[in-house]
Amino acid sequence: MSDRHQWIIRSVSKVFDSKNHAHCYRHIKENFNSFLTKLNTEEMKWKENDLQMLDFIAYARLDCDYEVAMDTLRTFNHDLVKWIEENNPQHWAISKFKKIRWDKMKTIQRMGFDVFDYVDDWYKYNLQDKIYSGSMCTLVTHGMPMIHENGTVRDVLGHIYPFLNPSTTKRPHGRPKKC
Repeated sequence: MSDRHQWIIRSVSKVFDSKNHAHCYRHIKENFNSFLTKLNTEEMKWKENDLQMLDFIAYARLDCDYEVAMDTLRTFNHDLVKWIEENNPQHWAISKFKKIRWDKMKTIQRMGFDVFDYVDDWYKYNLQDKIYSGSMCTLVTHGMPMIHENGTVRDVLGHIYPFLNPSTTKRPHGRPKKC
């Protein structure tokens, strides 16, 4: 859902309940970026650091990591922390979001299943050998010329062809002349 359109946020909150939907982090970051531009007109060099701190806050998986990132940002600028707290981090920060966002894989792990038990057999060599045995035919190489270590080509009769190496011509110095 877009954070740029306040009416969409209000409508979704009324229709679907405001607890279980997330805000688009890209739009949150754009809003934060425009807030930084208004706040720090003379200190644009710190903008990248502030945006990176917002990433740390948004992608922190645990509450303790979230608090560490917020404390780090708090040492730099209290206005940025205030902006984050006013913009509902429970809707866009991973550690503050109430619902689990990684349902299917987490459910498989909680049930005690290992995904690799189901997938591992497909990556074994003997199964690949069975798959490709009918579709790949071997190439007959007898009677074909062979490339020697020094780059020359030798045919079955023993003839040597040195044309595989590039020619040894030198370019003249300077720019090419117009004809």
